Amino acid sequence: MPSEPILRALGRPPGEARATITVLVVATLLSGFALAGADVTDLVTDPRVWPRRPWTLLSSVLLHATPMHLLFNVLMGWQLGRAVEAIWGTPRTALLILFLAAGSNAAQWALSGPSLGLSGVVYGLFGLLWAADRWQRDKAGILNPGTSNLLWGWMVLCIVLTEAQVMQIANVAHVSGAALGVALGWSLAGPRDARGWRWFLFPGLTAACIVAGLFGRPWLNQSESRAIELFGEGVRLEEAGALEEALAAFERSTELRPSLAESWWNRGVLLQRLGRRDEAEASFEEARALGYDPPGDS
Repeated sequence: MPSEPILRALGRPPGEARATITVLVVATLLSGFALAGADVTDLVTDPRVWPRRPWTLLSSVLLHATPMHLLFNVLMGWQLGRAVEAIWGTPRTALLILFLAAGSNAAQWALSGPSLGLSGVVYGLFGLLWAADRWQRDKAGILNPGTSNLLWGWMVLCIVLTEAQVMQIANVAHVSGAALGVALGWSLAGPRDARGWRWFLFPGLTAACIVAGLFGRPWLNQSESRAIELFGEGVRLEEAGALEEALAAFERSTELRPSLAESWWNRGVLLQRLGRRDEAEASFEEARALGYDPPGDS
């Protein structure tokens, strides 16, 4: 059972959870505008304009794709955020939410594709409370077992659904957010004078995620999403007359996703334009074998 000071903190009026309330209200309003058809493209991480919009690593977490997505994150964010804020205070919680948003979304961007929603933050808050429940004596019992089982189970289910290609879910954000939260909770456990390097674990991991998202994506991202982005990049480069660069984009696209017939076909077109006819024909044959039916080829 949590210590008496923790229980008193948790008994504070809900209105004192100012950081949590602010984030959830802003997310609800922005998501509502987006779902109603408002143009929020400047807030969404987009590979076509990514280097010019680094702020979208933060702003995109405030947007949600569906009402159910928003509702789940708001309900879980309120339950977890209120507890975190009651224990660690409003300024620290606001800073924690900022770090979790940047870290989890940057990891998602670096290793997979763009994402929307507060799920990474929610899992970060959960990870912190889960770790505190286990490794901080005065907070033992702070996390409801039902909530813990629900969130761990949902994380696993999301991974299964994504791998089965039933739904595309930002699993990297979930896992990285939880890992960051657990790292912070473990860092805060034990006597202050014995923590040593633990103090640097959470900020170090967060910084690593952000650096990976800002600079490492071209080398780290091996996902299908990246293959499709490279196809689009190749089309834009071809239209701009940068044939060699476009060819490199299509070739990288086919490496990441060999089943992307359109990349094979466009690769063949560029090879043909560059006078490499044998290679072009082999690329065309690969595209046809994958079922690609180019315009005028019927």
